[in-house]
Amino acid sequence: MNPSERTGLRIDLWADVICPWCYIGAARLQRAVADFEHSDQVHIVHRSFELDPGRARSDVQPVGTMLHEKFGPKRRSWSSG
Repeated sequence: MNPSERTGLRIDLWADVICPWCYIGAARLQRAVADFEHSDQVHIVHRSFELDPGRARSDVQPVGTMLHEKFGPKRRSWSSG
């Protein structure tokens, strides 16, 4: 066990490796921890989370199309992507 796990702050970071927003959030978290005065006491534990586990691997399409099919025509911006 890492010493920071016993005495510092543990952050469980749940993310989907294919999700761009998860990547952005993880990068911002890592930058914030690096700038933190006590960063040596922070331990980030990366956890895997699949955003759409029922999606077939062969179902490849633009994000806007996928969002429109999954959630309906709620936002016009989805269709433009």
